[in-house]
Amino acid sequence: MIDAIDWAITKKFRILSLSLASATKLNDIPSPLFETVGARALENNCVIIAAAGNDSSRPSVPKPVSSPANAVSIMAVGAIDGQMKIAKFSNAGLNPTTGGNVNICAPGVDIISSYPKNSKNKSSNYYAMSGTSMATPHVSGLVALYMEQFPEKSAKEIWELIETEAKPIEGLKYRDIGSGLIQA
Repeated sequence: MIDAIDWAITKKFRILSLSLASATKLNDIPSPLFETVGARALENNCVIIAAAGNDSSRPSVPKPVSSPANAVSIMAVGAIDGQMKIAKFSNAGLNPTTGGNVNICAPGVDIISSYPKNSKNKSSNYYAMSGTSMATPHVSGLVALYMEQFPEKSAKEIWELIETEAKPIEGLKYRDIGSGLIQA
């Protein structure tokens, strides 16, 4: 994974969307490798956006943001459902002192996505799926739109804009949705 990110940075990619996650525990520190490559990406005008993880069993048992999203230099995406509630599986910012925050949230429940016909849904090329991996592409797409609209802004400034423009959701905690729901 680190090699792939390094390759993308050398090729001048501006956005890396990582719909993947590896579970972490309370008080785990972020991988120094992911933190280093995330910082390198930002320095090279590239934003890495990653799924916060789907290990929680809410409302009673939230789990910490997964790796690599728990690195400070990688944007962590939580998921909400159609009723603007935190998705039952979406991980939370339970390790904020070590970098394990959720930065932003996006729709991540029952998202229609392309899917191979020879899999679960043999009658269609689309399938409704849920996960922070389904929320992450929404954020990546918005980052692309902002980069197109504001070509003079750096990756760090675009990240800031995403968080500044986010809409807080009444009744939901910062640890669960970060700055809030993305806004186009």
